Amino acid sequence: KSIASQAGISTLVTTTFWGQYQWTLMQKLLSEHNTWLENNQRTQEIITVPEVAVLTGSVMQWRLFGYFTYYQTQIMTDDKHPLYPLLLALIDDEADRSQQDVRLWSLATDFSRVFGRYLNHREEWLTLWSEGKALDVETLVAEKDKLTLEFDKYAGMTPEWLVAHYVELEAAQRHLWRLLFASVYEHRSSIERRFWEVMTKDSSETGVDIKSILPTQLHIFTIQQLPQNELDFLQRLSKHLDITLLHYNPSQLFWADIVDKQWLQRQQVINPESVFLRDYGH
Repeated sequence: KSIASQAGISTLVTTTFWGQYQWTLMQKLLSEHNTWLENNQRTQEIITVPEVAVLTGSVMQWRLFGYFTYYQTQIMTDDKHPLYPLLLALIDDEADRSQQDVRLWSLATDFSRVFGRYLNHREEWLTLWSEGKALDVETLVAEKDKLTLEFDKYAGMTPEWLVAHYVELEAAQRHLWRLLFASVYEHRSSIERRFWEVMTKDSSETGVDIKSILPTQLHIFTIQQLPQNELDFLQRLSKHLDITLLHYNPSQLFWADIVDKQWLQRQQVINPESVFLRDYGH
């Protein structure tokens, strides 16, 4: 840091993940826009932006845990409840309350992680669930099995009991999402829509000087993957400032099919059709 203070270059002083930076950017821009709306007596158009990003993993985890614990008795007395099959396997009358809380906390952790992934990769599912519409799980599984068989003729179909479990799991996720997070998700979407409205309009219509808020350039480092919705956001943002995306990749070619040599030799004997695209080496 001492050298950087003289040379003007520093790194790893603070680490800001993209989600946090994106939220801060929208918050800063819309805060100024909302002030302009207030001054022009257009308060009905104001969209409030919370200080903390909504639908973070920890927020969802606590809301899920609170729901599981508060409505536990109600769920367990209704075998038609979407969460009944899941909680039935976790709730034990002989176990003490602390053990059950640990299990419910673990379940809340799993659901929050799944929903976090859906926010990046399955927005179309969340939109359907917000509208109370179910996914056609059986069709999705059938399409997956068909694709698998095209590459591995020895692969089996998904057993019926597992498909039934997936159907139950989708119903539970749909119930939890619509009840606990759908309204917040819509508010988050409205914040992003308003952000782009302000970005694309003249400052005389929004009261915001975009150049004074946005940096002149932005450098983003991504290690393994970048969700499509984040890439789309960056692409739109790049029309307003210079963005450099640094992506770590040890090869110019797809490298995830490089496997262990002994494993590959064994699979070439017992299951050759499923590993013809694999290779070993550096």
